[in-house]
Amino acid sequence: MRAVCTALYLSGFADVLAFRVPVDGYPPELLAHAGDGEVSVDAAATLAEGAAHGGRPMVMIDGSTLPEAPLHQLAAVVAGEGADHRTMVVLSDPHLARREVESVAAWLSPPTTRFAAEGVCNVLACELAAEYSADAIVIALFAESGMLLNLHVRSGGLLRSWRLPIDTVWGEAARHEAAFMLGELHMHPGAESLASLGMKTASIVGITNGRGTTVGAIGIASRGQLDMDSPRALLARAGALGARVMELHGARLRVPETDDAGMVELRAFAARVACRRFAMYSVTGNVLRLASAHAEDGSILVAPPDPYEEQLVCWAAEKGIAIVAEDAAAVLVGEDTVLYAQDPHKRPIDCLRRALVALRDSPYFDEGDARAA
Repeated sequence: MRAVCTALYLSGFADVLAFRVPVDGYPPELLAHAGDGEVSVDAAATLAEGAAHGGRPMVMIDGSTLPEAPLHQLAAVVAGEGADHRTMVVLSDPHLARREVESVAAWLSPPTTRFAAEGVCNVLACELAAEYSADAIVIALFAESGMLLNLHVRSGGLLRSWRLPIDTVWGEAARHEAAFMLGELHMHPGAESLASLGMKTASIVGITNGRGTTVGAIGIASRGQLDMDSPRALLARAGALGARVMELHGARLRVPETDDAGMVELRAFAARVACRRFAMYSVTGNVLRLASAHAEDGSILVAPPDPYEEQLVCWAAEKGIAIVAEDAAAVLVGEDTVLYAQDPHKRPIDCLRRALVALRDSPYFDEGDARAA
């Protein structure tokens, strides 16, 4: 680690320290130090210990929040792992930039992890990095506005999340279900962040939810040259990769899914809508019947509908469109179901739309076969 600390110091950081942090609670051990000596070793050790047990690839703080620390920015990154310890590198500089620390974290990240890593898809990212000899993994999913990108390092740890417009290489790959091999990453809209971390090449492929619905894209990037066959290999797995991503996100988001009989559990769906009142109505000819009503957590509500709710539901059924009011919305789904949501602190139409999209994008959803239970 002495060579690593010296290289980072010569690249412009004021102080660089390496620590061996045992997992059994013993104090960190200083392995190497290169720099001006302005940072407190005790303060750096405190940060290294906390970051090592936190499971993230990097942690950055204001040094003034630690005892005996100068007015420097401090950052700790994971540099190695053993069966009973984690090696941490602490950077200190009065002008430390987050992008610089992210680049160091991507460079030093160990290829595998035995510790919990933050992020929904950390295991998948680690597997892809090992399989394709990649230094970074990006999972981009369509969101309410644009695309949400999660950048993982080799260990699978989540390094950063950010949003981009759809008209980038990620959106293009997703919309066309295509695969790209990219060089000169700084010249491709949406790939600039990879270039800033020192990546030279990337393979990007659009992914589906396993049932043909496009949900986003996955990219692998390297500081060197990726295998030219990697885009084709990723494209052949697009459906399986997308289904796994949606399954992993669904476990966290409580995405309602259909069972083997094609039934949707309404309590889970109502909890995904997460409005003060959610109700489902069945339509038979000109007759509307309240099938079920739920609170924000999905629990059953016994309160009857008020005239305001009944009017919106009637209009949605008659006009065959979504009816949006200030704090409520009703939408006709199919030919015989109306969904209603009301909440004074949210946009109910967006809540309904997100829940329906989540159900559609579930890898277990078979469009046209789902019925409410």
